[in-house]
Amino acid sequence: MKKRTILPLFLGCSILLLFFCFHANVQAKSKYMWVKTAVNLKKKPAKKSKNLGTLQALAKVFVPKQDKKKWLQVKYKGKKGYVMAKYLSGKRIQYITKGCPAGRIKSYMDYRRITNKGSKQYKLQKRAYTDKKTGIRMFEGRYCIAVGSYYTREIGKKIDLLMQNGSVVECVLADMKADKDTINHHRQHATDGSVAEFVVDTRKLPKKVKRRGDVSYVRPLKGKIKKMRIYK
Repeated sequence: MKKRTILPLFLGCSILLLFFCFHANVQAKSKYMWVKTAVNLKKKPAKKSKNLGTLQALAKVFVPKQDKKKWLQVKYKGKKGYVMAKYLSGKRIQYITKGCPAGRIKSYMDYRRITNKGSKQYKLQKRAYTDKKTGIRMFEGRYCIAVGSYYTREIGKKIDLLMQNGSVVECVLADMKADKDTINHHRQHATDGSVAEFVVDTRKLPKKVKRRGDVSYVRPLKGKIKKMRIYK
């Protein structure tokens, strides 16, 4: 009787063990990930494929299958598509948010004023490029800006400008505003009250921006900055 009882029990345990191993393996290959920076959701795994929409920074997406491929299939709010793996993180993205004083002006400086070849600012500009539509310098798809030391001192730090109209302007710290030139705990420029100073190629700026001295007249930058989201 004992032998007849032990055999079915052994088989039952083995089946359960195999089931849990298989389930764990499936779970390891599928997981949630977070979007590092705003990126287009593609219909197929190719840059020239049709855009299905834009995934905003910090969006949490489901990845059905984890692998080492260049593109990953994701699911987000009922949509399926593909995103390049480099724009996704397996860990929740950490950041801090700091409020900004009221002010509409967004000043600018020419990138050619950054002349110290040994500085991080200069090295970043060597890898940056000028956006043809706005004349603003960009690095890895983000606008180059300078802010006061209240926000951060780390060149290359990713920063999102959270606008009062609800839009998000993705930026990167490309230069620092000197403490002697800032007020309000080093949050604003002493002369014009600007919180963010954009790094540009003045030769490529729209005429209206040059005339007004304010890049707020570039469509994505209209409105007031409410807060800054600074990534850790």
